[in-house]
Amino acid sequence: MNKIILLTLICHIHMGVIAQTKKASSGSSTKYVYAMFTISKPVLSHTDAMTIGDKYYPETNNVKWKDVVFVSEIKEITGFNEDKKYKFLDDATDGFQQTPKYSLLNQEFELAVFKQIPYKEQSSYDVYKPKIKQNDCLVFKTYKEASLSRSNVIYGNK
Repeated sequence: MNKIILLTLICHIHMGVIAQTKKASSGSSTKYVYAMFTISKPVLSHTDAMTIGDKYYPETNNVKWKDVVFVSEIKEITGFNEDKKYKFLDDATDGFQQTPKYSLLNQEFELAVFKQIPYKEQSSYDVYKPKIKQNDCLVFKTYKEASLSRSNVIYGNK
């Protein structure tokens, strides 16, 4: 009788290990991800003063916003889940804001302001900075799928 109980206990323990292994392996699937950022950048629209017929139009300066898209590198994540997705997005966003690409977006605008706006008025344009409008984490089962998708975004075939 003790042998039957011991055999049953071993069987339950073994089945539990198998079930835990299946759960772990299904939860630890590898995914390939990249982040895609939609950035709204300020663009200075300048119109010189002009006269058309007998009507005078003064010089005007307007700030318009233009959306541009940037993507991160593809990263392999094992055990991908919602927490890892948001951690990846936070890290990618923080990293992107430190890149020369991001600071260049603002430098283009600052240069236009410097060239076209009188010195005394330039400080009023300091409030215009690039803004991350949207950030997404795109998730793929294979590196190939991620690479093709990323290439489509980069080269405009989206």
